[in-house]
Amino acid sequence: MENKETNRKIFLNSAEWLGRDEAYACRPFIRAGFSNTEEILELRVFDMLNILGIDRIMAEEMMYALYRFFNENRQADDALYNGTIDQYFDFTAWRAENPDVPEVKVKDIVLADGMNFDALTWLFNRVVRKFWKSPEYDSRNYRYWGYRDLVQQKEGELTK
Repeated sequence: MENKETNRKIFLNSAEWLGRDEAYACRPFIRAGFSNTEEILELRVFDMLNILGIDRIMAEEMMYALYRFFNENRQADDALYNGTIDQYFDFTAWRAENPDVPEVKVKDIVLADGMNFDALTWLFNRVVRKFWKSPEYDSRNYRYWGYRDLVQQKEGELTK
């Protein structure tokens, strides 16, 4: 829990990150111009799914990698997997805190209190379904070429 609150800026090419990124989920994010975990955590999930070269599977793998990195104690995940406990994550409270699904950020899912692997999967899939039904989704075009393009476009929207 302390790690979740104190240091969320870990460089994606650091030994600390690469030593625990089992699926090499960071590779497409590095190619897209991301340099650290803070940039990804502050990203809206809808924007992450709209970056060229990052599809739904890559986004999901990064969510899992971030979850594994910031939640070192995963005994509850093992217990859920083995069927020794039932799902305990409070989905109702999470939805009350995050009523506007298009504005949900990666950190809202990965760093939520009481998060577990199954809840992360369920919430991410819910957001993805909303994304596919939203006007932000275009099956033929990505909105952003990479992270820098996303930042430039967002800054342009703020100045208008």
